Amino acid sequence: MQIINKPTSAYVGASWAVLGFLVGLWNAEMMLNEKGYYVAVLALGLYAAISLQKTIRDKAENIPVSGFIMALVGWRWGLPCYS
Repeated sequence: MQIINKPTSAYVGASWAVLGFLVGLWNAEMMLNEKGYYVAVLALGLYAAISLQKTIRDKAENIPVSGFIMALVGWRWGLPCYS
């Protein structure tokens, strides 16, 4: 029996949102440095989301996570992480 893992609806929705953002940015009449700024913001936001997801998963699996990392991830998102 072959197991097929489907992505969650949140992942599919986020993927479409990022694609829409990038297409809109490509078609926007802005200077190149402005477009670069928005691409950098998108990249940093994706990095923060991945870090938050990994930190919460590690904490749920009882893998030691330092308080500094929890504070750093919470600061990036602007919300307090649970302890």
